[in-house]
Amino acid sequence: MSQATLERRSPMDLLWGFARELTGMVAGGFLGAVAWMIVANEGFSRGWSDQNFPEALGEIRGAVLTDVPRVGLWTGLFIGTVLAAVLLPIIYRVMPGPWYLRAVPLAIVAFLLWGLWYSPEISGESAFPGGFFGSEAGTGTLITFAVTALAYGAVAGRVYSVAVRRDFWEPKENDLREQGAQVIEELGLDEDLGLSEDGDASLELPEQWGSESGKAAKS
Repeated sequence: MSQATLERRSPMDLLWGFARELTGMVAGGFLGAVAWMIVANEGFSRGWSDQNFPEALGEIRGAVLTDVPRVGLWTGLFIGTVLAAVLLPIIYRVMPGPWYLRAVPLAIVAFLLWGLWYSPEISGESAFPGGFFGSEAGTGTLITFAVTALAYGAVAGRVYSVAVRRDFWEPKENDLREQGAQVIEELGLDEDLGLSEDGDASLELPEQWGSESGKAAKS
C-alpha cells in the first residue's frame, strides 16, 4: 500500500483494517487448527494411522495421566493458530490467486513441520510411533496427515480471506419486499394481486375486486 493511500485513509479506517486483519489471523488459525485435530483424530480412531496426534503431543510436553489429551489438544490449537497467524498475512501479500491456491503453502509448511519435527520427536518421547513423516506409524499415516494438512490450510485460508474483506462486515441490502415484488412481476401476477407501480399491494378488498369485475361485465 502506497504512502499516499495511507494518508488518505482516516485513523478509524486504519483501526478497522487492523481489526479485520487480526480477526482473520486468529479466527483462521484457530479454526484451521480445529480442522487439523478433527481429521488427525479421525485417522487414528479409524485405524488409518497408529499416531494419536494430541496424546503424543501431550506426552512430549510432559503431561501425565488424564492431563495428556487436554494438554496435547490445547498445545496443538495454540501452535496451529500461531503458525497461520504468522504465515497467512505474508502469503496473501506475496502470492496472487484465489484463496484455495494461497492455502497450499500453509498446508505444505504444516505438513513439513509434522513430518520433519513432530513425528520424529515423538519416537523417543512418546508411547506412540513416529519417525520421519510417520514412517513407524503405519502405511496410511503419510496420507492421513497429508489430508490433515490440506484441511488445516483450506479452513485457515478460507476464514482469513473472508474475515479481512471490508464488504463481509458491512450491512447487506436485502429488501425482501422488493425481491418479492420482482418475482411476482416476472410471473405476471402483479395485475391480479393489485400491485402498484412501486411494488406495494393495493388496499382494495377482495369484495371490491368482485364488484369491479361485475361492473366490468355489465358494461
